[in-house]
Amino acid sequence: MHRILYQSNFCAECGNRPGRRRWWQHGYFCECCARRLGRRRAFWPMLFAVCVVLLGVTINTGRQETALERMTSLNTTTAPVVSARDATAMLKAAPAVPAPSPEYAVCGARTRKGTACRHRVKQPGQRCAQHQGMPSILK
Repeated sequence: MHRILYQSNFCAECGNRPGRRRWWQHGYFCECCARRLGRRRAFWPMLFAVCVVLLGVTINTGRQETALERMTSLNTTTAPVVSARDATAMLKAAPAVPAPSPEYAVCGARTRKGTACRHRVKQPGQRCAQHQGMPSILK
């Protein structure tokens, strides 16, 4: 198995061969040089900062907004109030979705699956560009 994190064979500071490295240690310095250069001094503050951030995210995601908070946070000038009666009246008055225009037809040629092709063509009896010359399986 190859190493995921790099570890040099010799210390970059003094040139001595470093001992066995743990997964949280640097791979460039031996124990003495790492201690002397203060590479380990940042571990605990960084660990504390990560824990504080994770705690804050955990607390924030568990907080649910109440209905009163939502009502006070909404700006009533931008969101008009609509009653249930008005909403149903607006749905009934909405225009129906237009049916597909009858000037198009379906290709209808047999595909590799064995189903009819659903490409649209301009006139009945025509085939799409992929199935030209093939018979239709639709009536």
